[in-house]
Amino acid sequence: MRSSFAHVQHATADFGMLAQAVGSALKPVNCSTYLLTYHVVNGKTKLKPLSKLPDPSAWVDAKQKDVLVKLEPSHISVPQRDCSSNPVPTKDVTEATEMLGMFFASVSYGVPILMPRGRKVSHEQTFW
Repeated sequence: MRSSFAHVQHATADFGMLAQAVGSALKPVNCSTYLLTYHVVNGKTKLKPLSKLPDPSAWVDAKQKDVLVKLEPSHISVPQRDCSSNPVPTKDVTEATEMLGMFFASVSYGVPILMPRGRKVSHEQTFW
């Protein structure tokens, strides 16, 4: 039986090939992944933090907003037009990522959050 990560990698490769078939591509610099896997803590189901995931298959340099480069783990890669594949960073479920002018994060409560740019989020806050 294949692991869940192998299924995610296969689906990502299929999506990347479909993007190429219609004239587009998944650019590694614009891609990242959140791996939403769960574990039980004190009888409650919670999203696993990045530190609880299996060892990454690669490490990638990811540019930050302040032009610094940070080494980040990668569990998934995206196909490229030259038939190679490039690893993309795996984000922690508590880390917000900017997409289309909004910040997105999957917090430990499993509730996706969209916030206007510039608003700070405390990990203790809950949003319903």
